[in-house]
Amino acid sequence: MYYFLLLIFLSLIFYIAIGDMPKAAFKTNPKYRKHVLDAIVCFLGGILFSISTQMFVADYFRLGADFLNADMWRIDRARNFWPFIFGYIITYIIIFVRRAYRK
Repeated sequence: MYYFLLLIFLSLIFYIAIGDMPKAAFKTNPKYRKHVLDAIVCFLGGILFSISTQMFVADYFRLGADFLNADMWRIDRARNFWPFIFGYIITYIIIFVRRAYRK
């Protein structure tokens, strides 16, 4: 699951980077670009929430052994995956409420 989430995150960043190049073969639609940037921000919110829950719960926190370990991202282990999903959803709700408040 770790590699799948990492692949999605990097492909979203790659899509935005290619679409912003001046001589790109395709240009990103501004409306669709906004949704892709929202997804990137939600990924970052999920990662930040996963790291923060481990930092406050554990006696000591090792980024490489605890967070970047692909075995801790399995769905049945619930160590990193479910806090990531929770942080992703909460970040998306915050973005949605902020946009609705601006209108």
